[in-house]
Amino acid sequence: MLKEINVAYCFDKNLWRQMGVSVASLLSMSGGDFKYNIFAVVSADVDDAMKGQLRDIVKYCNPNAEIKFYTVNDDFYNPKLNHAQGYYYRLQIPNLIRDIDRIVYVDIDTVFNSDLFELYSMDMGDKLVFGVKDGLNLNHAWKKYQTKTDKKYIVQQGDYINSGVLLMNLKLMREEGVYKSLVSLVGERLRYKDQDMLNYVCCGRVGYLPLKYNFTPKAGHKYTRMVREGIFTKSEVMDAVAHSVIMHFVNCNPWNKITKCCNRWWYFSEFTPFYKQFRREFFARAGIVQKVKFLIMPRWRRKYE
Repeated sequence: MLKEINVAYCFDKNLWRQMGVSVASLLSMSGGDFKYNIFAVVSADVDDAMKGQLRDIVKYCNPNAEIKFYTVNDDFYNPKLNHAQGYYYRLQIPNLIRDIDRIVYVDIDTVFNSDLFELYSMDMGDKLVFGVKDGLNLNHAWKKYQTKTDKKYIVQQGDYINSGVLLMNLKLMREEGVYKSLVSLVGERLRYKDQDMLNYVCCGRVGYLPLKYNFTPKAGHKYTRMVREGIFTKSEVMDAVAHSVIMHFVNCNPWNKITKCCNRWWYFSEFTPFYKQFRREFFARAGIVQKVKFLIMPRWRRKYE
């Protein structure tokens, strides 16, 4: 019998193709022993044609996998806030997806290098959520952060997690009313919006994942500082470099800029019908240096058909 793994993505019409690349990498790098249930939390502007293409990618990459779509509500809408509502989509997961007990949430700007069984099978105990410690815990970053967030919502430095990859205990979240607590913070003075909400509401009930589950390839200087300040060990960083499970391209979107390890993203883009469109868009806005970097990347063979 296949082992089931539940994975969630959140996106709107501007990023649905990028989600297709991430899920193609997830399913292509996972063995046939697993059945992935993909839960897509989307805005109302993600139409049936988009959903249809994503279903095709899922079946192409892994016939055992399935994808379901859930449309977000306006619980986190505040007309006084001028930032994108997409920041809050992941916070709706415990409320919208009610028939499962746990799920792995991942941002769309990710690619996978292996399956998620080890991560998904972790003992969560009484923890509400697991995540990787964020670079915000660094002394210089923390000082700036404190000036832009209401101090009553600031957790202990060193405990703050990044919300780009999460293992969520949905059963406990529902039982303890976490969703209602998250909604109550809309409009508060928070620097990092949904990430701050999640850290504050789950404070004291957060578990920590190894860095390999949320590794940013271009952030070597940051990781050196984090080792120096005791946030990660040197061996944990070295393990993430050598054996990253999830690469997270934070602030270096591969479809916009060629940076370290982004050839992995472009490789998996060829598992989708979007590769040529991504390529045209990239060359339309790229400068000469970026175009050269793209052209000297290794060529790939597999095509979406």
